[in-house]
Amino acid sequence: MVKLLATQEFYSAAKYVGGLSLFFSLYIIKEVVDIGPKIKEKTKYLSFNFILSVIVNIVSLYVLIQFFELKGVVIAMIITNLFLVSLSWFISNKLYYVPFSIPKFILLLTPTLFITILMMYVELDLYKRILIALIVCVAFGMHLWFSYKNVKKIMK
Repeated sequence: MVKLLATQEFYSAAKYVGGLSLFFSLYIIKEVVDIGPKIKEKTKYLSFNFILSVIVNIVSLYVLIQFFELKGVVIAMIITNLFLVSLSWFISNKLYYVPFSIPKFILLLTPTLFITILMMYVELDLYKRILIALIVCVAFGMHLWFSYKNVKKIMK
């Protein structure tokens, strides 16, 4: 995307797009798992979660920038939102249990994290990136299809 939309001086930023996308995706997941405090009208926990995540962000930025420079910023952002999702999930389930599957989340998150971090360190040509994207889309699509079929069985 960067190579299509930006000038050549910004091409080196392309390897960070995946990590930043994961960062924002985790924030969307956090909004979904935050249902407990919202239903129970205990939104003070939302502020509590954000304050703790800011502390994690500052510490991880301080440590990771020293070792990984700009990549450390992206990794720190991902760590911060992983912490925020985990803490929000834990507190939300204490307030109002919603049966989200932690093992399934970890199973889906693991290849995503691996590919995201790998893309920051390994320069792959466009065809290999497209192939990886297609494989990931097919795998996640199959997961969604089978999950949909299971939900459909349960609803009957």
